Amino acid sequence: MEALRKPVGLYLVAVAVAVFFIINPFLVKSFNVMTVWRVLDVLMVIGLALALIFNFSRKREECGRDPEGPVTRRYLEANAAFYLTVGLMILLLHNWFSLLALGEQNLNETDPIRPGSSGRSLT
Repeated sequence: MEALRKPVGLYLVAVAVAVFFIINPFLVKSFNVMTVWRVLDVLMVIGLALALIFNFSRKREECGRDPEGPVTRRYLEANAAFYLTVGLMILLLHNWFSLLALGEQNLNETDPIRPGSSGRSLT
């Protein structure tokens, strides 16, 4: 497992996602950027699944501590990393499944935080 941490860590940095997110507005008129996002969504789900596995194994190792003992930094880090990964996975899967189920044209209709949607307005 230790040998996989560095390559997986490099993958989780998600350089492709960060770069594409930054240059996305310049490419909108050139081609359909949603095609690229569909590929990146799959890669992000794989990366988050790997992060979830690693963070769960780290959390499980730390949960074997003495329940009457003090809370250590490693314990807090393991739990924070695990629960943050779970939260990110929930948000990503919600957006991804909404895109797959509704399509990009109807996605704004069900998004409660976007202006002009059927939910509350930010203005």
